[in-house]
Amino acid sequence: MRFLIIDDSPYDRELIIRKLQDEFRDTTFIEVSRQADFEEAMAQGDFDVVLVDYGLKWTTGLDILKKLRTRFPDLPVVMVTDTGNEEIAAEGMKAGLSDYALKKHLQRLPFAVKESLEKARLRKERKGLEEQVQQKQKMESLGLLVGGIAHDFNNLLTGITGYAQLGLSLVNQGDPLYEYLNHIRETAKRATIMTRQLLAFSRQQTLEPSDVNLNVVIAHVLDFLSKILPEYIDLDFAPDPALKSVTADTIQIEQVVMNLCINARDAMPNGGKILIKTQNVLLDERGAGAYAGVQPGLYVLLTIADTGMGMDEQVRERMFEPFFTTKEPGTGTGLGLSMVHGIIAQHNGFLAVDSEMGKGTTFNIYFPAVDGVAVQTETEEVHAVEGGTETILVVEDDPDVRTLMEAVLREYGYTVIMANDGEEGLRLFEQRAASIALVIADLMMPKMKGRELYEHIRQLRPTVRFLFVSGYQATQFGQDFVLEKGVEFLEKPFDLDKLAETIRKVLV
Repeated sequence: MRFLIIDDSPYDRELIIRKLQDEFRDTTFIEVSRQADFEEAMAQGDFDVVLVDYGLKWTTGLDILKKLRTRFPDLPVVMVTDTGNEEIAAEGMKAGLSDYALKKHLQRLPFAVKESLEKARLRKERKGLEEQVQQKQKMESLGLLVGGIAHDFNNLLTGITGYAQLGLSLVNQGDPLYEYLNHIRETAKRATIMTRQLLAFSRQQTLEPSDVNLNVVIAHVLDFLSKILPEYIDLDFAPDPALKSVTADTIQIEQVVMNLCINARDAMPNGGKILIKTQNVLLDERGAGAYAGVQPGLYVLLTIADTGMGMDEQVRERMFEPFFTTKEPGTGTGLGLSMVHGIIAQHNGFLAVDSEMGKGTTFNIYFPAVDGVAVQTETEEVHAVEGGTETILVVEDDPDVRTLMEAVLREYGYTVIMANDGEEGLRLFEQRAASIALVIADLMMPKMKGRELYEHIRQLRPTVRFLFVSGYQATQFGQDFVLEKGVEFLEKPFDLDKLAETIRKVLV
């Protein structure tokens, strides 16, 4: 620990040093007795605690305190005085003094230093928590805004991809028009990936969680990473063989690892090292208290560290904001870290970032641990797309999507009834309830939302089947609701064959 002692008297400085050496180990003392020495010490700023005499020949301890507070607002400062003056003590505390001690009672000095250090630690911890809460609130507000934008884009992309797919079905592959339509569809697919990233940031992405071992997930990613990382970057993986399972969506966790490793690669144009490490971590009350809203317990810690250029404070403050990037124009969307932040939050996890210019970056990601073994999911079989002859009521407020769905469903052989909104849809169902086998409804519509329409129609005819479509994710409307018997959910933008398959699935 480094002490800065500001006192005119060599004798008093010696007494202070002896008293501190009795209580503290591994100490360094910087002695100041002149204005020039003080200015030099201020410029270097390499000290942990300041002890200052009140009655200096060249200034006062209060003036020293005010100068210190201007540059080091959280630094512990203890004033040492010859006499106990309540006015001086009160003025000092008002100016930010941590504590004070009388020279004739120096036995109290170590206690005052320890108290001041503890107060500074608590202040720093509280300030950090407040900043975390403010950052969390800012990200939540951005998430709501971004989620709404993604929903609107998904409606537009449904029309673009759907009409392109319809056009492709009517044109021969040798026709130049086929190539143009295919380019439109592929471009729309890339735009869909961007909306997925926006939804991941806003925590509105649909997850398919299971109990998995992160070592297994990372092992799958390593093979791909080895192909995209240049030879001058070393990739090391240090798995914990006794690692606990976590409840997670494997694909989303793979995206987190991929994005962080690609960012690390870009931060090391001249070569370096990426370390991926897993371990079990038990956070007690104090450990969890260092992070806003985190509960004590057992966590699985995923660490991804690089030896790259690092980030300064300004970049660290904004790195999770959507579309913020430090890369050259055209080389990145600025959505990678936003997506990482959203995915981790959606998994009830949290992350801490340690980065400094020239010293690399470390991401520590914590996931709640669970007891269990990773579940192997079965691969779905691919079936030929089938149509039908049933009557379907389509309730959709977007005119482009509405027209598209009518054309597609008629192409597959269905009888189609169209409604512009929930109120019109309810009226049409009341008129033709007996003949309607399926209702396809957008969940977010003016006048009457899809869920309200569902409740009304189920009262009229409980056995009718429902297919909800939306540019929002299913989790926004209640996972249990959309998974009831006879109810399915399809996320926009959707492939037309996927629409046909889902219709047959819900009608069976």
